[in-house]
Amino acid sequence: QSAGLTGGYNQIPGPGKLDKVFFSGNAYITANTVKDYALYRVAEVAQSKNKPHFVIYQTLVGAARNMPATEARVGVVDNKPVAYAFVLYLDAPREGSMETAAVLKRLDWVQNPPPSPATSGGTK
Repeated sequence: QSAGLTGGYNQIPGPGKLDKVFFSGNAYITANTVKDYALYRVAEVAQSKNKPHFVIYQTLVGAARNMPATEARVGVVDNKPVAYAFVLYLDAPREGSMETAAVLKRLDWVQNPPPSPATSGGTK
């Protein structure tokens, strides 16, 4: 969901060809989960832009030095985890890039979580 009081994602354009994509969590979510949600959102944006590949950077310095990252940077704001990355969307793979479809598949659980034991219909 788009960012609000209970968390969510947002993206802003720039600088240059980069976008800054971030995901903020609530008090009940782990930093690792927020990091995965942010990466999933990056892949969703790449897909919406018809870009089959993307590169993420944890900082603008990392982007300027072409130091790709494999995950978003995680921090804490108001005791809630946040993750963000600077993203360059690509038409073709290059060193350090990720494949949009592969990330969406690997993190499919973000949109399609497995059923909880209480709702799976099992009995004890």
